[in-house]
Amino acid sequence: MSEWNMLLALFAAGSALAYFFIGRRSRVRTAGAAVVVDAIIDGEIFQLKDRFEGFINVRIAGVRAPAGDDEGADWAAETLSGLIKGKTCRIEPVDEDPDGFLIADVNVDGVDVGTFLVERGHAIRSDTLFRGGFRRADEF
Repeated sequence: MSEWNMLLALFAAGSALAYFFIGRRSRVRTAGAAVVVDAIIDGEIFQLKDRFEGFINVRIAGVRAPAGDDEGADWAAETLSGLIKGKTCRIEPVDEDPDGFLIADVNVDGVDVGTFLVERGHAIRSDTLFRGGFRRADEF
């Protein structure tokens, strides 16, 4: 293999790796700023629009809320919507889940959204183990 072909192959491999790692990190870097919530998916997941990446799904760190057909799912989603939809939130990235959702701490008007949802019984702390579905936080 000639030196030029070797250099070209190394450049292509390096570019692919850089795209993979920088692309994954850009979501976290973008999310660290103040963002406006575009849509509510359920009681713990919302969507924001990023001018570079399109829509980003964000899961609130540390809480689990009922979703889909679970009892209380509509109630949780309506509460989250009233609290953050269309408002400017600050999100601090924590991780990314296997589905590619950004997991983040979320604050609006100085209120921690995860704590708010738990205190009002719309979600539970995710490290709380239980069986039989969701229960209000005051039932623990």
